[in-house]
Amino acid sequence: MITLSMKCTQSFATPLFNLENAISQELIHLWKRTILDYSPSFKPTSLGHNKVLESLHQFFYWKDPVIQQIAHFCHMKLAEIIVQTSSFDQATFESLIFDYQSWVQICKDGGFLACQNFPNSSWTGFLCLDLDESSLSDKNNGTIVLHDPRVNANQHQDDANSRWKWPFELCSFQFHPKPGDLIIFPSYMRTESFTYLGNKPRMMIWFSCWVRLPDALCVMPKTHYKLREITPFIFENSGT
Repeated sequence: MITLSMKCTQSFATPLFNLENAISQELIHLWKRTILDYSPSFKPTSLGHNKVLESLHQFFYWKDPVIQQIAHFCHMKLAEIIVQTSSFDQATFESLIFDYQSWVQICKDGGFLACQNFPNSSWTGFLCLDLDESSLSDKNNGTIVLHDPRVNANQHQDDANSRWKWPFELCSFQFHPKPGDLIIFPSYMRTESFTYLGNKPRMMIWFSCWVRLPDALCVMPKTHYKLREITPFIFENSGT
């Protein structure tokens, strides 16, 4: 065995969070029914095809109490992540202001999403509420891909680094979300969705978030979330 005389630093890590079965079947059915009441107003995306419909991008700010329940759930999970990944003390954390861009996305049979990221925000997430579960048997059907954020690194690959071990390897992460699954990741990551083929549409909630301190210059919407009512629970259960 070769013993290395040099110290290896595992730099530039990217946090990805995946929570399976995050909500009960009862909540999934309630949330789906509520969203379907609004679905006639959804429009095709700006990406140029009519197989993917979206709500307006202020979904978390709609006054419907069920939609506020969805927003609070996603907001609280993101808040937990920020506690885990940041060095805020509790007082500073409680003062943070969260601004969301959020929307429902309905992907019909044949729908896809081109590669994109979410500018000017720090965190992005999606919550799956419905799909044709038979589509999960095909690993390429509707796959949501998060691409390696080391842009153009693959142009520097050769036989010396093409077999890097984890966590250094150049790779993408592929998800086949099921109803109740929540994924949250940094907004600088580029994501796309392979073509979805199913007998019923896939319903997902997407959100991206800007977070700021109260004295920060704000050019974002004035509607926002604060955290005072939930931070004691988060800090008590985070080990912070």
